[in-house]
Amino acid sequence: MLRPSRHGLQPGSRQYRRQSDGGTERDGNQPAAGTGGRGTKVTITGLSLTGATAVKFGTVAASAFTVNSATQITTTSPAGTGVVDVTVVTPGGTSAQSSADQFSYAPAVTGIGPLLGPTTGGTKVTIAGSNLTGATAVKFGTVAASTFTVDSATQITATSPAGTGVVDVTVVAPGGPPPCRPPISSAT
Repeated sequence: MLRPSRHGLQPGSRQYRRQSDGGTERDGNQPAAGTGGRGTKVTITGLSLTGATAVKFGTVAASAFTVNSATQITTTSPAGTGVVDVTVVTPGGTSAQSSADQFSYAPAVTGIGPLLGPTTGGTKVTIAGSNLTGATAVKFGTVAASTFTVDSATQITATSPAGTGVVDVTVVAPGGPPPCRPPISSAT
């Protein structure tokens, strides 16, 4: 039985529960896994990096970076989406672009709703986040969503499969590793 009270889109929520008739309802929030935006520490290796004046992720400049040596720079990625080339600007010019310099922004899930559904599945679950465009799968634990639609870069609507217990909701997208998970749960 789906209990809709208190189950709108819950920012920061990571748990979805399946509940059989007569079960109890619990709330649970955990932080999202994956960054999806700014904040990933990046180490750049190369040659002649001394004197670097800029590091760019696509067209967006990193707000700060440290030249550790002539062969290494560390920085933090700015907010962005998809796959971008990382380039370094030095007095000698801008580094050439290649597949070896690409950076992928991982999808990030910031909330799901509703948080509870029946063990038989079939509940429409809204997943909010960033970098969700191009999602190739949505999983409730290890089971694929019955169906899902990428509504925008910040929202997916998925139909929960049958199952029991508390499970992670995972969004798999080309911009990053599979675990962009908000836990999903089910009470028996």
